[in-house]
Amino acid sequence: MPKISEDDLRYLFKENEPASTEKDDDHEPVKVVKSLKKFDHIGSVRKKIKEIRNQEHRRDKRGFDLAAFILRTLFLWGIIGFLALITLGAPAFFDRLKWAYFVDYLNQKLPQSEKVILEKPKKVEDKIVLPTSLPQFENIENNMIIIPKISVKAPVVWDSSENDLLDKLKEGVVHYQGTSHPGEGGNIFLVGHSSNYFWISSDYNTIFALLDKLENGDRIEVSYKNKKYFYDVKDKRTVEPNQVEVLQDTPKETLTLMTCWPVGTTLNRLIVQADLIYSSY
Repeated sequence: MPKISEDDLRYLFKENEPASTEKDDDHEPVKVVKSLKKFDHIGSVRKKIKEIRNQEHRRDKRGFDLAAFILRTLFLWGIIGFLALITLGAPAFFDRLKWAYFVDYLNQKLPQSEKVILEKPKKVEDKIVLPTSLPQFENIENNMIIIPKISVKAPVVWDSSENDLLDKLKEGVVHYQGTSHPGEGGNIFLVGHSSNYFWISSDYNTIFALLDKLENGDRIEVSYKNKKYFYDVKDKRTVEPNQVEVLQDTPKETLTLMTCWPVGTTLNRLIVQADLIYSSY
């Protein structure tokens, strides 16, 4: 009959009471001998060992299965979250890929409509020269914002309340009610989408998807009440949603553009500010 190994005995007696201090003819304590008396024969010992090992195996397997389940669940939700992010911001990501290809890779300007072109900047002295005839107001597209560098041309919805903001963003770039208007000085605060839910139908869901590409000195045009106002970018930064100080008035006329950032999220807000350079009919 096979002998019981030392490992077998360890499994069998590891949870027993402390060993007795009794000696048996200069041998080790008789804990094993006493414990063996609990079983009728060696087969019972092996049966007990098998039961203990099966219990440990099932316990280890349950622990492994739980860990695997948690890992699989996290991986699955990670994939779902990534796909949802891509789906929600797909048009915006496409705009950014187009920028990466034409501007970053080919070192060319972003393809844009001929309509997204600013008039040639005028000299400073031209601003004080009286017109010889009445301005041709019909040639000005009122309530528009044009940013040639990122191929933006969109209507501006003026004086929108916070409650109406989301609905009005479907119509273009929205002016925050209570802030200044072009020509009045102070802070002119405009908001636009960088991305939006794919099921919302609008031509302006990604109007500010490339807003982060603007740099100091880039030109922005805003038309308002039959007059054009030209601004040069002076600052760009990211703020948290609760940093409402970006709405505060400014000492001189400043155009402030805001969008959710990064693209496809509402974690932060990207702020671009530009100073008024000149205005014209």
